[in-house]
Order: sequence, then C-alpha cells, then structure tokens
Amino acid sequence: MRVRTAILLLLILVVLFLAASTSAARKAADMRGRQRQILLQEKASLLALKQGLTLPSSAAAALADWNESNGNVCGFTGVRCDWRREHVVGLSLANMGIRGAIPPVIGELSHLRILDVSNNSISGQVPTSVGNLTRLESLFMNNNGISGSIPSIFSNLLPLRTRLRQLDFSYNHFSGALPLDLGRFGQLQSLNVSGNSISGTVPPSIGNLTLLKYFYVHDNIISGEIPLAVCNLTSLKELEMSVNHLTGHIPAELSNLRNILAIDLGSNQLHGGIPPSLSELTGLLYLGLQQNNMSGNIPPAIFLNCTGLGLVDVGNNSLSGEIPRAISSTKGCSFVVINLYSNKLQGTLPRWIANCTDLMTLDVEDNLLHDELPTSIIAGKQGLMYLHLSNNSFRSHDGNTNLEPFFVALSNCTSLQEVEASAVGMGGQLPSRLGSLLPINIWHLNLELNAIEGPIPESVGDAINMTWMNLSSNLLNGTIPTSLCRLKSLERLALSNNSLTGEIPACIGSATSLGVLDLSGNVLSGAIPSSIGSLAELRYLFLQGTKLSGAIPPSLGRCTSLLVIDLSSNSLTGVIPDEIAGIAKMTLNLSRNQLGGKLPTGLSSMQQVEKIDLSWNNFNGEILPGLGDCIALTVLDLSHNSLAGGLPSKLGNLKYLESLDVSNNHLSGEIPVSLTNCYMLKYLNLSYNDFSGVVPTTGPFVNFSCLSYLGNRRLSGPVLRRCGGRHRSWYQSRKFLVIVCVCSAVLAFALTILCAVSVRKIRERVAAMREDMFRGRRGGGSSPVMNFGVLVLEMVTRRKPTDDMFDAGLSLHKWVKAHYHGRADAVVDQALVRMVRDQTPEVRRMSDVAIGELLELGILCTQEQASARPTMMDAADDLDRLKRYLGGDTTATFASSLGFSSTTLEDID
Repeated sequence: MRVRTAILLLLILVVLFLAASTSAARKAADMRGRQRQILLQEKASLLALKQGLTLPSSAAAALADWNESNGNVCGFTGVRCDWRREHVVGLSLANMGIRGAIPPVIGELSHLRILDVSNNSISGQVPTSVGNLTRLESLFMNNNGISGSIPSIFSNLLPLRTRLRQLDFSYNHFSGALPLDLGRFGQLQSLNVSGNSISGTVPPSIGNLTLLKYFYVHDNIISGEIPLAVCNLTSLKELEMSVNHLTGHIPAELSNLRNILAIDLGSNQLHGGIPPSLSELTGLLYLGLQQNNMSGNIPPAIFLNCTGLGLVDVGNNSLSGEIPRAISSTKGCSFVVINLYSNKLQGTLPRWIANCTDLMTLDVEDNLLHDELPTSIIAGKQGLMYLHLSNNSFRSHDGNTNLEPFFVALSNCTSLQEVEASAVGMGGQLPSRLGSLLPINIWHLNLELNAIEGPIPESVGDAINMTWMNLSSNLLNGTIPTSLCRLKSLERLALSNNSLTGEIPACIGSATSLGVLDLSGNVLSGAIPSSIGSLAELRYLFLQGTKLSGAIPPSLGRCTSLLVIDLSSNSLTGVIPDEIAGIAKMTLNLSRNQLGGKLPTGLSSMQQVEKIDLSWNNFNGEILPGLGDCIALTVLDLSHNSLAGGLPSKLGNLKYLESLDVSNNHLSGEIPVSLTNCYMLKYLNLSYNDFSGVVPTTGPFVNFSCLSYLGNRRLSGPVLRRCGGRHRSWYQSRKFLVIVCVCSAVLAFALTILCAVSVRKIRERVAAMREDMFRGRRGGGSSPVMNFGVLVLEMVTRRKPTDDMFDAGLSLHKWVKAHYHGRADAVVDQALVRMVRDQTPEVRRMSDVAIGELLELGILCTQEQASARPTMMDAADDLDRLKRYLGGDTTATFASSLGFSSTTLEDID
C-alpha cells in the first residue's frame, strides 16, 4: 500500500514538473518573441535612420553591417543594447562625415540613453521627435552645422528634463537666448552650448541646476552681467564664459564655488578689480580674465592661497601695481603659464618665478617693468617654450653692454620656441656663437627696436629651425651674413633700419621658404640679385631706402605670390620689367628712384593690384588707359614724372580708388567727367600740369578744394572762383605763409592724436616757432623749406639750433641724422616718448609711424644742398597725407619714410 502511495505521489510530482516546465518554456518563448519583435522594430528604425542620412563613402562602409540580412542588431556598428538585449540604449555615429539633417525617425528609438552624432557635417534642425527620447541621459550634437532657436529646442527637450545629465550643442549655428526655465533641467551635470550665436543674458534660473559641474557658454554673444545665481552652483568645477559681451563686475560671491577648478571670463567687457575673495578658491587650477577692462592690482592673496594655480591669464587689461611678490612657501610654484601681457604693471619680475620648474609660458610684454634681462629666472627651465618680454625695460648685463649671459641662459631652455624681446632697451653685441646658443627648437626670434650693435654673427646660420627672425631697428653694422641662406625653414627675415652695408647676398635665393624679406633702411650697395626670383613663396619684399642701384631684375616676376613690393627711395635705373606684370595681386611702390621710359603695358593686366606708387621718377609717355582695368586699385601715384597726354577716361572705372596723384607732370586736356564715378575718392592732386576746361563739380569733386588744382592756369570752375581766381603767381608770393599755417596745424593735430596733450599748449608752441621764423630767428636768409624743416625737428626733438650743444660744425640736422638710424627714442623729446608709452598699443603703433615720418621729413627739408630738399608744396602734401593717416585713412602713403613700412610686419599673416 505504501509503495503504491509513493509511486502515485511520484507520478503526480512528475506531472506537475512537466506542466511547470512547459509553462516556463512557453513564457520564455513568448519573451524571446517579444524581444525579437522589439529589436525588429528598432532595427527597422535604425535602417530608416541610415536611409535618411547622407553618408560619404567612408561612413557607408562603416555602416555596411546595418542591413536587412544582419540579424544581430546589437552588433551593428555604433549600436549598444541593454544587458537583456531587448532595446537599443546607445547610438554613436560620431566622426563619420555625415551630412544632411537628422531624420525624425530618430524619435522611434525610445529607449536610447546616449545619442552621439558629434563631429559631423549635419545640418538642418534638431527634429522635434527627439523629445520622445524620454530615457535619454546624454545628448552630443557638437561640431556640426545644426541650426535653430535655442528656446524652441529646449522646449522640445522638456520631456527629457528628469533624466538628461549631459547636453553638448557646442559649435553649431544655434541662435536665440538661453530659456528662462533652464533651471527645470535639474539633473544636468554638463551643459555646453559654446561656439554658437546665443544672445541675451544668462537666466537666473540657472541657480537651480545644483548638480551642474561643467558650464560652457564661451564664443557666443551673451550680454549683461554675470548673474549671482551662478555663484549658487556649488558643484561647479569648470565655468567657461569667455568671448561674449558680458559687462559689469566679477561677483565676489564666486568664492562660494569651492569645488571650482577652472574659471575663464576672458574676452568680455568686464571692469573693476579682481575680487580678492577669489583667493578662497584654494583648488583653482586655471584663472582666465584676459582681454577685459579690469583695473587695480593683482590681489597677492590669490598667488599665495591658490597653491595649485597652474595657468593665470590676465593679459590685455589695465592692471597696475607690482606682480605679486610671493607665493606659497609650502607647496612651491605650480605655474605652467603666466600671461600678464598688455597691462600697466610696474616694478621688477619677482624672483619666485625662478622656482617654477614646470613653466612653459612667461608673457609679460607691453607693461612698465624695469629690470635686468631675466637670466637667473629662466636659467635651467627646460620646459620653457614661450618667453615674451617686449615693450618693457630690460637692460643687458654689465651696464647694458653684455648680452652673452642672457643667450647662455636661453641655451639651457631646450624646449624654447619663441623669444619676443623687442623694444626693451637691451644693448651690447650679439654673441659670436649665437647660432649654437640658440636652442635647437627655436623658430621665432624678435629683438627689434633695441640698441644691439656690431655685426650679425655668421653663426646665425646654425639656427636651422629658425622661421621668423626680426633684428630691425637696432645699431647693427657689417654685412648681411651669407649663412642666412642656409636657413631653409626661414619664412620671415627683417633686418630693417640698421647700418648694414655691402650687397644683398647672391645666395639669398637659396632660402626658398622666405615669405617676408625686409632689408629696408640700411646702407647697402650694388644691385638686387637676380637669384631673388627663386623665392617662390615670397609675399612681401621691403628694400626701400637702402641705396641700391642698377636695374630691377626681370626674375622678380617669377615671385608670383608677391603681395607687396617696396623698392622706393633707392637709385634704381632702367625700366620696369614687363615680367612684373605676371604678378596679379600686389602693392607696388617704386617711388623715388631714377627709373625711366614709358610705363609698361603689362601694368594694365594687373587687375588685382591694390596700390601703385611710381612717383618721383623719370617716366615719360602717356598714362596707360588700361590702368582703368585694374579694378582693385585704391591708390595711384604717378606724380613728379614727365608724363604727357591726358588723363584716360577709363580711370573712371576704378570704383575703389581712394587716392589719385598725378601732380608735377606735363599732362594736358580736360579732367575726365568719368572720374565723378570714383565715389570713394578721398584725395586728388592734379597740381602743376596743363589741364584745361571746367573742373567737375559732382561726385567726389564736391570735397576737393583749389589745392588739388594748383598750377593749372587754364582750369576754371566754381571751386577755383571760391579761391579768388588766383593762380600760380598768387601762390608763389604767399604760399609760404599758407603752408606754414597749414603745416603747423597738422603738426598740432599729429602730436595731439599721439599724446593726448593740451591743444592750447601745442598751438602756443607752434605759434612761437612760427613767429621766430618770420622774424628771421632760424637761419637768417635760409630757404622757407629749410626753416620749415628746422621747425619740424624742433617740435619733435625739443632742441633748438641755438642750443649750446650745436657748435663746432654740429647742427640740429647733423645731430638728428647721426643719432636717428630708425630709433626715434634716440632723438625724440623724452617727455613725448613717455606720453606715447602710456597709450594703447594702437596709438603707440601710430605714434611710431608719425614720429618717424616727421623726423624723416625734417631731415629731408634741412639738407645742406638745396637741390636735394623737397619743395614746400611737397612738404605740405606729405603732412596732409600724415594727417589723413592719423585720421584713419589707411590709403595714405608718404614720400619720405612711410610708404609700405616694415613696422606693419606684425600684422602680416
């Protein structure tokens, strides 16, 4: 009985087990069926997505496994499924070159947690169906061309607000303001919308994003003040708001962000002082406040307490006082980058910089620092890459006579790439072993505007990686070393405004990478070497004022990349080679030479030429009608030649022409009415020709006075009647009085612009000088132009010919000429130098140009031989151009020194 019962129970258990197993199998089968069904649906969505995208061949190949026959959806490239393999939860299509818009079918992948389509060429707008991805935690669409309104997009994303943690829309074409209800996305930990066109202000609701760690809105057009609500984001690690239009002060409450590692508020319009409370951010690694309007001093406590601070950039502000003198004594120096450039910082470089063993960048240029060259500070810094000291006062050793210790210290900075030490006042000679002392990686060396003397060492050719070398405006002499020709990487060579002699090395054509060659303002001899035609990369050639002779080599025409040729103020002879006409787009200045012959017809084919200055030569024949086809021309100066015939009517086609000077030729006929179509014409000089007929009265001619037509007896018209109908005889008898008054006004204007000094005081000074001159106190019976030149030199140097220093044959002219050599500070009134030094970099640049031009003009006007001096009309014309230049007219060129000046080398790309 018991046996039967046991067997029965066993049978019952077997039956129950079989039933349960069948049910479980059925349920598992049903689940697998549902999984397959879901994956089939999501597979269909993925295939539809692929079909809707525009894929380059590389992306199509990468997504080749997205096809109907591939049943392993979770194995699709860029696809990730959940652990049950039920749903697609991740989709990464980054860096595939995808084009076109994102298809709306993306919204059918409703279980997506991560969507990454960054670094493509996607355009169009964010589809509204993205709002269906309610499980989405990370959305990356950065670095595309997606557009749309930020408020609309965030409105569509509201269903995601409870899950979304990372959102990156950076570097697209989004516009509009950040939404006022941004704070509703309470789970956000990283928000990046930088590199768009987002406007408006940062909404106060951002303070509700208490989990936010990374906030990037840089490179937009956001305005207003930094909201205090930002200071409530206590989880924040990085705050990036640079390159916007933010105004106001930096909130002191930023000190609440105790977890912050990086703050970048650079390139805005912030003002006021740097809050000392920032010193409470002891974990701060990066502080960027560059390019604002900050004032006051750098709070010393920041350098003391922020012991991990590795990068500080407060350049291009108006900070004053000293660089903080101390850092933490316990943790040492952690600085890697120190950018303090373009401020008003004073004093010396603090010695703690010598302890910054990891320092890579030290940039203190454009300040008021004074010290010896920082030899001990930079010694042994093998990681130092960028050393910028320019526009301060750093003396050489041994009373500003010994440069060797500085270059020895540089030789131990084995990673050094750039040295900027222009206009620091360093003196002495370059070491004979310069090339071996320069670190192997150095490619940029700028020592211009100093008092370095002696020859350029032949060893300079050992700096084999040198790309950019500027030794301009020093006291260098000797010849140009032929070893420079060995520098195959050299792209820019500037040796202008020195006393270099000899010929341009014939091997210069071997420096095949040269793009900029500036040897202007030296005392060279001989001809331009024909090998210069081998410089296929040459874009800028400055050889003005170097006493070169001979013909222009036809091989120059092979330098088809040339943008500027300035060979002015030399003794070049012959004709302009036809080969130059093969250079389509450039600025051409051949003024003040002895070139002759007819203008080459090839000039007419230079349709993209921007400026042509052939003045003060011996050209004859007629003005080429084809110059009217040079449609990009803005400046045309053919004055002081022997050109005859009429003005071609085709010049009226030059719609961009701003300056036209054909004075002092033998031109005749009527002024073409077509010139009234040159609506941009600002300067016109037709003086001293033989034009006839009526002066046009429409278009730009309404702005020109009778000074544009002097010495043309047969011209008539209202503009001449307003001048009283008087012609050359009237001007000859009275022009000196007029010119002195005009030039005095120009001098006052120039010095007022440069120094912002009292207009009344300048006018009194000019009036006194003018009265002295009319009463015979300057040179007795000397010529008017000589007297005017003395007036100019007195104005700039604040010295008089009657000063005690001018005896035993030394005149004001000789003293200026002997000491100038392109260095204005050697002769200019030091009060003027100090006033200019306190101005902005732009004003300082303009002052360098203007003061140099006034000195050159004064020297020209006071030359001993009367035949070598310009006329008073030439001087007046030159000063008028200077006035227009200081007033913002970039087309103004000058007869004596400016032309296409090498002072603009820093602006050359």
